[in-house]
Amino acid sequence: MSSKESSEVWEMEIPSLEAKEVYVVMQNNYRISRNIRAQWFFKNLNKTLTFKWKTSQEECSEEIEIISAIPKLTDKFAVDPETNSSVIKIVSDTKIHFLSTQYRLTFCLDLSNSISTVDIQHDDILYEEIFLSLEQSLTSVSRPFIVPGSNYCFSPQIYITVIAHIPNCSSTVPQALIQGWILTPANVPTLLSYLRKKLEQMCKLVEKVSSVVSDEQIQFMMSHDATGAVLDSTIEGNKMIKKVLDLSADISTLKLIRYGILALQLLPENSSAGIVVITDGILNFPTCKSLDTILTQLRNSTISCSFIQLGSTFHSFSCFGRVPYKELMEFFATATCGAYFPSRKNLVESRLNSTEISSFHKALLLWSFQKTSTSCFLEAYEPSPTTENYWHVENPHFYTVAHQSRVKKKHTEGTWKVSLENLLSCRLREGYSVKSVLIDEAKNTQEIRLVLPWMLSTNIEYLITSGPIPGRHWKNNSSELSSCHFEIIVDGCYEFLHDVTCSDKKPIRSVYRKTVITQFWSYIKNLSNTDQILTQLHSFALNPMYYTIPESIKNGVPLFYFSTSSSVPILQST
Repeated sequence: MSSKESSEVWEMEIPSLEAKEVYVVMQNNYRISRNIRAQWFFKNLNKTLTFKWKTSQEECSEEIEIISAIPKLTDKFAVDPETNSSVIKIVSDTKIHFLSTQYRLTFCLDLSNSISTVDIQHDDILYEEIFLSLEQSLTSVSRPFIVPGSNYCFSPQIYITVIAHIPNCSSTVPQALIQGWILTPANVPTLLSYLRKKLEQMCKLVEKVSSVVSDEQIQFMMSHDATGAVLDSTIEGNKMIKKVLDLSADISTLKLIRYGILALQLLPENSSAGIVVITDGILNFPTCKSLDTILTQLRNSTISCSFIQLGSTFHSFSCFGRVPYKELMEFFATATCGAYFPSRKNLVESRLNSTEISSFHKALLLWSFQKTSTSCFLEAYEPSPTTENYWHVENPHFYTVAHQSRVKKKHTEGTWKVSLENLLSCRLREGYSVKSVLIDEAKNTQEIRLVLPWMLSTNIEYLITSGPIPGRHWKNNSSELSSCHFEIIVDGCYEFLHDVTCSDKKPIRSVYRKTVITQFWSYIKNLSNTDQILTQLHSFALNPMYYTIPESIKNGVPLFYFSTSSSVPILQST
């Protein structure tokens, strides 16, 4: 065969080796951070890898090991019968799914007063649906499944904690129903029986507390004549009603997640962590500072936050006007690489003894740093083909977040004298996800686009342009100082971008809008300071003057001296 014919055959075979999805298992003997996972991806990018097909965990010995792969063009990769192995190629759009041999999950049950309402679409009370949602999720997660594209039976060790949160009760009330339970298919019925009894006790406690709080609110309003103040629309009356009736954002929303973070810290380390909030969606939007603080805690600890919504979505006859905050739950799930289930009853359930991967497996056990804001919370949701007892009325005159026109604006750009490895590691720890990777073989450069869901309907994109290609020379061992060009792009609605760029021309009276603008500029400043410190740390070892002790100091010459006319120490000039 001539060289021309062999090159044509090679070009025809290469596309068939490209993988669409790759499933990777991580051992619990090591702490595998997001940086190590990203390094593994970029080191193997645009490379052909040979992996051996496995059927159980006992056959895995490496820190990070491929257990399955799904090709782009064919149904399955060709398998060598002698070695039981296949050759694949990881490209820029290959989706990497990381699985862990050990998990720790916290289920947070929202037992607020709003769950006692009636869902007329599903003909039940939301409180009854809490246990059904918990039962469905625990049963599905505990079941072993076959990794797609292989015969590998995945059965990890799962530690769970179940918390029933009552907003009106103080933190001294015990709200942990079970803590550190090792979940297996055999002990799920025993666990569910115990949780049902505990929830019945909680139901009586919620009834008692709600009646007491309601009576105290009525007495307080009558004693302070709050009703008349509302009718008169006085400032003092409005403040009084707000103090009585409104719950703070920390109580209604953030305490659920904070309790979940605390519960995860009491479970074994070196495991993938996740929080599952089962709620009716009646949540308050936190303040910008509180939201940024809780998201930073979740991202630094690599904790994914998922939501299972009780009841139905918004409709014209929602009980007492209680409308679930769907956008807030979607944002939390997107920002933390979690999942959002709009309704438990719309999920396609697998058979009891089925080994197929379920929606809960995909949402709670699979992790990927390539999840973006457009696909994160939709991947685990599979709508049911049947739509019985469901009706929905849309009002085209309402303006929702999904209908907002989005605008992209380049905020700033520059160059940092820092390696791509360090810069990418820092951004991934801050919660950025890999949106796209573009490689130019001719120029030997690469373009990595990262995205961070910063606020509701607002994303921050961080574009890094650098070389060489990571699949060939990931680490730069030379003494030359590498550089990366960056661009910060703000992707959001026109109103937000106008407030950020034109706040000096026209004063803004809204306190909330001022807070958002202040928080945005604070984040941009912190981002710049972080990159500057990273550059200084990266350049410290490359210049001997930074770490070489001068001869005068070695000989005992003091660095500072005191003058006879001043008590302030003076730096020695020579």
